[in-house]
Amino acid sequence: MIKAVIFDFDDTLVKTRQCRYKALKFAGKHFYDLEITDEKLGKHWGEPFLTFAGNVFSHIEAPELIAKKYFSILHNFPTKAYGEANKLLDKLSGDYKLGVVTAISCKLLKHDAKQAGLNINKFDFIQGEEHSKVHKPNPEVFRPTLEFFSQFGISKNEMVYVGDGLCDWEAARDAGIRFIGVSLNSLRVFDEQKITIAKSLFEIPNLLLN
Repeated sequence: MIKAVIFDFDDTLVKTRQCRYKALKFAGKHFYDLEITDEKLGKHWGEPFLTFAGNVFSHIEAPELIAKKYFSILHNFPTKAYGEANKLLDKLSGDYKLGVVTAISCKLLKHDAKQAGLNINKFDFIQGEEHSKVHKPNPEVFRPTLEFFSQFGISKNEMVYVGDGLCDWEAARDAGIRFIGVSLNSLRVFDEQKITIAKSLFEIPNLLLN
């Protein structure tokens, strides 16, 4: 029986990629006269943010300084929640414990959620990059979340992880956690692995019962 539903954040609950690509390209050109390509962004997408910033901006200066400049223009490129996200969290919160495991910092997640109008008060636990030295697809990434939910008597066999990428699936699979894929832009990413897919967020409650 499933007792906890854990979500990835970017491109699972909020439309991060389409907003952030524009912001990152602007920051590269505006601050460093760098042309940042979709190919480069895609190659490093999903990395912990400071690692990502260093790689995408070609280590032109310290990642912390890159991040500071990037955040200064971020308000011009607001993220948006998927239309069903808040309704889904409302529906699930009555029956399940809810959490997030993401590679971005909790500070950035809270910023993006507020900007997108996503109600993160529904989550019992939010795990950001600062909670773990390892990151997806390493299955050890779930350790802080597993430890948190263990206080409610919930084991990994009673959890589902919901994510949009193969690294999400690989981490969950190797950790022994059930996985549901949501790829709201394209479902092809999961086709070859025969992964359980939600074609919309509204399908998730029924999939949890199977």
